[in-house]
Amino acid sequence: KIGMAASNARRASLILSNLLSSPPPAQDPPAFPPPAGSAAASSEGACQPWSREGYERRLRSFSALSWFDKPLSLSALECARYGWVNDSVDELVCEGCRGRLVAKVSSDLNDASKQRAAEALKEQVTAGAHSKLCPWNATPVPLSLISLPGSSSRDVLSQCQARVVTLKRCAVLPEICPSFLSSPGVTAVLTACSWREGRRLDPLIVLAACGWEAAPLSG
Repeated sequence: KIGMAASNARRASLILSNLLSSPPPAQDPPAFPPPAGSAAASSEGACQPWSREGYERRLRSFSALSWFDKPLSLSALECARYGWVNDSVDELVCEGCRGRLVAKVSSDLNDASKQRAAEALKEQVTAGAHSKLCPWNATPVPLSLISLPGSSSRDVLSQCQARVVTLKRCAVLPEICPSFLSSPGVTAVLTACSWREGRRLDPLIVLAACGWEAAPLSG
């Protein structure tokens, strides 16, 4: 039986990136008090980019049913960094200025057109769809705040190696879709790791990096 130690496979890139270096200590950005009586004046609407609790609350608003098949630049992780919550299918609402954004890329477009559409939407997420005075324009949640908590590069590598040991005991492992191994996110991480082109990428390593480990059969 395979047990998943991490609930989100997208954390693979974060885990692999942490193998290279530890993030610098987080520093609280300056506060931007919301206007009195505005929607941002509520505890949920205030711009608090240093609040991990607020970030996780926004992140929980996203689901596979309403935010599906998005590029990494428009992932729930990125949108929540800029103050957005997932209001309905393919729609975002800013917690602060209450700006709205429909983020849908037509499946009829070719790859180049999809890439251009994604880049345009990313600009809207980071600034364009916010009001001019919305503090989320200039103060997204810092990456250091949402990095793996309390884990140095050595710790992350050690934990990954421990999962590899458990997976080696499995007679059969789940298959990994080849398209995932060649996806832009994985390719970028491999490039950063100086992974030699053409070198075989062991699926066992990929599973361990994504947080999977072997668990004993219950009962």
